[in-house]
This record gives sequence, structure tokens and C-alpha cells, in this order.
Amino acid sequence: MKRSSVFEPQTALVLRHLRDKGPLTQQEAAQLYQCWRLGARIKDLRYQGWNILTEMVHGGGKSWGRYWLISATPRSTKGLFPEGGEL
Repeated sequence: MKRSSVFEPQTALVLRHLRDKGPLTQQEAAQLYQCWRLGARIKDLRYQGWNILTEMVHGGGKSWGRYWLISATPRSTKGLFPEGGEL
């Protein structure tokens, strides 16, 4: 397993994984990228305009999210932020 570079932002690592390899869970993000707050990174990506689906998975009395990238390009964020701001 290739370890992530300490110089590459986790948000970029998560996006690359979703684009190139498919869905990602918190456990996988922790193992692959030492990303302990995947939900926060997903929120960052959504804020940037990426369309990401959360699938809730249940098993063994536990539940967790599996995140999927829906589109290959971010949607426009124009008009979503106060005073016409964009990302």
C-alpha cells in the first residue's frame, strides 16, 4: 500500500481516490491516507462544488458512510455564497 505524501492536502488525496479508485470509507481513508476526519474532507469537497453521495452501510451492529463521487467535474458554486462569492 502506498502511503500519502505529508505535503499533499488530504482533501486532494480524497478527491483523487474518489475519481480514480471509487468509493471510500473512513476506515479506508485512515489506513491509506492517515485521514481521521473523512467527513470533514467530504464537506470541504462539497463546498468546492463536487457532487458526492453518502451511502450508509450497516453491519455487525454498526453503521458507517461510504462516499461516492457522482460527477467528474465540480458544479458551479456561483450564487451559493453570500455577496456573490465563489470558490
